Amino acid sequence: MNFNKKNIKTIILILFSAILFMWLLENIAGVGKALGGLWSMLTPFIVGAAIAFIFNVPMRGIENLIFKKESKFRRPLSYVITLVVVFGVITFALYVIIPQLADTMVALSKQIPPAIAALGDWYNAKIASIDAVKNFTFDFSDVSKDMVDFLKDGSASLISSGFGLITGIISGIISFVIGFIFSVYILMQKESLAVQGKKIIYALFKEERADRIMEVLKLTNTTFSRFISGQCVEAIIIWVIFFCFMSIFKFPYAMLISMTIGIFSLVPMIGALTAAIIGALLICIQSPLMALLFLVMYVVLQQVEGNLIYPHVVGNAVKLPSIWVLFGAIMGAKLGGLVPMLIAIPLFSVIYALFRTYVYDRLEARKVPAEKYD
Repeated sequence: MNFNKKNIKTIILILFSAILFMWLLENIAGVGKALGGLWSMLTPFIVGAAIAFIFNVPMRGIENLIFKKESKFRRPLSYVITLVVVFGVITFALYVIIPQLADTMVALSKQIPPAIAALGDWYNAKIASIDAVKNFTFDFSDVSKDMVDFLKDGSASLISSGFGLITGIISGIISFVIGFIFSVYILMQKESLAVQGKKIIYALFKEERADRIMEVLKLTNTTFSRFISGQCVEAIIIWVIFFCFMSIFKFPYAMLISMTIGIFSLVPMIGALTAAIIGALLICIQSPLMALLFLVMYVVLQQVEGNLIYPHVVGNAVKLPSIWVLFGAIMGAKLGGLVPMLIAIPLFSVIYALFRTYVYDRLEARKVPAEKYD
């Protein structure tokens, strides 16, 4: 073997990588702890970057729509308008949901004792007379007492762990505040930060490779921005559809449940389902039959929305065919966890676009005639 300078560098790199890998295996606990501490320190800044990315979508639209001329006040005013719109929507949602939810909880607390009593009467009339269960006794009068004891025990546990809970809440609030402030700096200086990032990329990589990296980053930014817009449009469509059908068929809590389904649908696949289960439980307090009919209505509307509307709306937003939108959503759900479900569709869209470009470049390089595959 000819040990030239290039081969020696390769051997040294392999040896160094092997030694580093063995050291990581022997100190895996310490490495995990160090990575956990690093993640804890970086969390506020990651949150801030995420907030800045989400806020940048409406802020950019406001800048282009309202402030077409360049001005030193263009960016700050656009940000303030974005902030007012976002928090206005959140406030409106809470204004609608919280009062109805409070009324529901009051009604629920009043209806639990009669419901338990009715269940006991039904059990004694229908079930207790069956020979197989005659020797089985069930005192429904103890149910309320058991529920009260459970709440007391839960309250005691909550109080005993209250210090840790309060510490966690305070830590979360501090991280969010730091992240929010960091997001403001990012949005106010995003052009200069982009220039600095480009300088680093072109300094570290060859020009051709750097150009390719910039193309991928631009495609990723565009795709994720369009995905956020598509998800918001989809949430509004779901809210309107469910509110209309629930109002037509006289379901209770139409505004509360439909808005909850719309907001929760921002999380693909399981968000709207979780809200529907909550809605069915609320309706069940008034009428179990209505709750069953609501679930049937949800299944029908969800099939229409999930297989027709969602792939079309979000697919057009991220420039991905409907069938692949559905595929990406299912794969994200299979992977489990909130993050995979949120990023599966835009990430799959980026991969699809890159692979499509690669295929067409290969076809062109091989000079394959279009009639072979059209």
